[in-house]
Amino acid sequence: MAGDNNARPRLKSVDGHEELDPSTQSAPFDLPAEQLEQIVARASALQYAAGESSGRKMSEDEIVSIAGEVGLDARHVRRAIAEVRAEALTPRSRDLMPWLSKLIGPPWVRVKRVIDGDPLRLKERVEARLRDQEQLRPIRKGKSYAVWTADKSWLRRLERSLDMSGHGHELAKFGHLELVAAPVGPGSSLLTLTLDISEVRNGHAMGWGMGLGMPALVLGYGLAGWLAIPAALVALGAATILCRATLAYQRQRIALELEGLLDHVQVTGS
Repeated sequence: MAGDNNARPRLKSVDGHEELDPSTQSAPFDLPAEQLEQIVARASALQYAAGESSGRKMSEDEIVSIAGEVGLDARHVRRAIAEVRAEALTPRSRDLMPWLSKLIGPPWVRVKRVIDGDPLRLKERVEARLRDQEQLRPIRKGKSYAVWTADKSWLRRLERSLDMSGHGHELAKFGHLELVAAPVGPGSSLLTLTLDISEVRNGHAMGWGMGLGMPALVLGYGLAGWLAIPAALVALGAATILCRATLAYQRQRIALELEGLLDHVQVTGS
């Protein structure tokens, strides 16, 4: 027993706090490289909580050097840095009803892909497709960022209603479409498409909520007054599940449309 007590690391007092005595700690053990991100995140949180954050910025070469010490290839590290920078260019979509997003999902569908090519030229190809095939028009344009919405001119409305080509013009049925094109490395770019589906999402929520909630409220009140609220709550829970399921299917269909748009840009640019 005495030998076991001696083998345990002893504590020493440092400024009123007890810390492990380095002289009694066991030999260091190896950690898998996969846990690096978890360890760094935890260490950063501890340092921030202790008020020791220096706010120091690191250069790209410093990050590559540090990552190299844990066996990460510089080529992949630089690509990751470029993608993070590209992500920063993507505007943060505002969610006016975050509580509803927690129940049935956010009011947008977003897809992204890294494609070989100059970001400005890729952006031009996407916009040409949006204008000529999807019948959208720009409402805001920048060097790497643009917002498009349905062209509501009477001619375009007539073309979409007749749909002689059978294209469907699915993207024109929703809200605005945000486009971001940013470089992620020599000869490659990150394209991000974000389609606003808030009207469709909110309509689904209202439809399922009223369709199940109101009948349950009336039925519960008719059977017994005290049953009205519990019956309505159960119905709203079921409506949430059904609404989330139907929206998930529609999100998948919209995502396929956006992916198809990126496919076209990628093929035409190759």
